[in-house]
Amino acid sequence: MASPYRRKNSCNYYVDIWFHGKRQTIALGTDNYGIARTRAGQYEQEARTTGLVLPTCHEIGPLVERYIRHMHAHRRFKGAQSDAYRLRELFGGPSEAESATAVLVPRRGIRPSARQQTKRTKMPKMYEFRLRVHFIEQVTAALLVDALTKLAEARNIGPKTWREYRGTLHGFFVWAAETAGVIMPGRVNPASAIPARSIAPPQIRFLNLTQVREQLETLADWPQLQTMVAVYIYAGLRREELLWLTPADVDLEHRVIHVRAKTVVDRSWRPKTNHNRKVPVSAALLGYLKAYTPPPKGPWHFPSPEGCWWNPDNFSHRLANLNRKAGLTWSCAEYRHTFGTQLAMAGRDERTIAELMGNSPAIVRRHYAAWLPEAHPEAVEFDTPDGAVPMDKPAVANLRVEAERLGLRVVRAE
Repeated sequence: MASPYRRKNSCNYYVDIWFHGKRQTIALGTDNYGIARTRAGQYEQEARTTGLVLPTCHEIGPLVERYIRHMHAHRRFKGAQSDAYRLRELFGGPSEAESATAVLVPRRGIRPSARQQTKRTKMPKMYEFRLRVHFIEQVTAALLVDALTKLAEARNIGPKTWREYRGTLHGFFVWAAETAGVIMPGRVNPASAIPARSIAPPQIRFLNLTQVREQLETLADWPQLQTMVAVYIYAGLRREELLWLTPADVDLEHRVIHVRAKTVVDRSWRPKTNHNRKVPVSAALLGYLKAYTPPPKGPWHFPSPEGCWWNPDNFSHRLANLNRKAGLTWSCAEYRHTFGTQLAMAGRDERTIAELMGNSPAIVRRHYAAWLPEAHPEAVEFDTPDGAVPMDKPAVANLRVEAERLGLRVVRAE
């Protein structure tokens, strides 16, 4: 069997394989001797049987740009944009030749000024943890871990962001192998070796009923914002789900809000989970929706002050400024958590909450486990001693909770 070896001034291993009377030097893409020996055996076995398939040689810059175009064509814009930023941050953006010829696009037919014509497009900043590789086959797990470690130290990123970078890299290398014909040394995905840091249980912030009233009273001078916040709290919509509502989506006759995919003014949108759902309108929310009158013109139920679609970040900034003046720190995330937590505290099961919020039951249990009612408290009873009182069954437990809420006392007939 051919033995792996190291070249001068190189930490990675190489191996020489004879194929059709010619010697082929193959980079094994690892600095671990055990892994290198295993991969050398695989190459030698291929040379004897099916034929030797050598690693390819692809420039990483064009591959990154191709993958970004692929993501924008098949994924939601926000997720594709986030992954594109991470990849360009680690591997670089468009070439300097492309950026040097780019100019600003004029708006509304106005001719750009001389300064605008010579202005370059904004390039990603250069960081010390950027990978200095020219070909994608040169990327190893050690280089990726080192780059992410430096990034974590420079930006103090947490485990969740670390896992997002890891997922982005893994998806990129999978696409490169399956679609772009890239064959990595050892046929391995280098992102698979990046350790996945554990994420601590989430700390959910939510409003109690007194704080809900305080929040809504704070926005009394802004009826539209008050109604929007009421929808967030009493219907549990995500931030963009509400901003994309049209008058046809709010059905007050049947007391339901439709969260569904749509195309408005040549712009397409779909829910985060790609599933349409209906959210019933509660009695508390119905009063706010009836008092609010959407503008007669325009396709949006809650338009921006300019009468167009409300950008999510602009909406959050305006709401945060108003809350800050009143000494409040609540945001759309806390409003949605309030909806889920209050339903759990009211005794709703996790499947019902998941359907109303557009989540899976596992996500609901992860976020609201502390408030969910126990489904089978009597399941632990199998050997009840004489005279001992077994745990109440769910029906009796729910009845007791409802009675205590109404100020009544449950009496069990003997």
